[in-house]
Amino acid sequence: MKPFVDSRGSDIAPYFAHCPTATYQPRSVVFDVERAQHETLLIEHGVTRVTTCHPGGAERLLFYKGTGCVLGDTVIFGEPGNLPASARAVAITEVVVRVMPRREFERLCMSEPNLVYALLQRAHRKIANLIEQVGLAAFSDTTTQTAALLHALWAESGRADAPPEVNRLLHLTHQEIASATGRTRVSVSYAMKRLENAGTIALHRGWIEVLDAAGLQRAGESGLPPQTAAAAGAGRTGWASTGARGPDESSDKRGGTRGNESQPTRPDR
Repeated sequence: MKPFVDSRGSDIAPYFAHCPTATYQPRSVVFDVERAQHETLLIEHGVTRVTTCHPGGAERLLFYKGTGCVLGDTVIFGEPGNLPASARAVAITEVVVRVMPRREFERLCMSEPNLVYALLQRAHRKIANLIEQVGLAAFSDTTTQTAALLHALWAESGRADAPPEVNRLLHLTHQEIASATGRTRVSVSYAMKRLENAGTIALHRGWIEVLDAAGLQRAGESGLPPQTAAAAGAGRTGWASTGARGPDESSDKRGGTRGNESQPTRPDR
């Protein structure tokens, strides 16, 4: 699972150099479908979380966009109506953007083939990202999905050119992980315990420490080995010792979750 949209390729920042800036605090809505009809944004600094929401309140993560990424590029080659009405980008750190009128950006695309090429490269990476998420949702259990997400976040935090704020992404709540994977918060809690008991992560109040990145990556690619999974489920939970299935089996695919976003990664130790 690679939830970060990669902004590598041609640098498009010079095209926005003359544009005014706007600053958003964490949890502020930076961009939505209505704004996409009028403006295109370049993230100059910070990280946003792009999601869609079900009318009932369930949320689904699409990807994270950080420094160098564009918000509103999708409608340049289509129409705002092609986007889910609930799609939006929310700041998870302080975010500074450059704001350009959509029509001006469209004119630039008509006259600057290098800009169009860079946008198409990024669009292709977004599509590959979403296809990978669909595959994980369809064929992987919650533990595998959770491990893949945590490893991707950990890898992003260590990237040489990653914004400093990316490290804060490991300060995740159970609800945020559930929203990202489309599973329930209960099943995510169980998956996190399995990964901790397997020695790949350590859970602290409000944040997650990666102890074995290689093991976490393997768990995100093929799940925990049967003997490790059995050992991880034994003891405090009792699921493995009784032969019962825990709540993170592949049957738990609810497409979204609801609950209090403020719940820490581990409420109590």
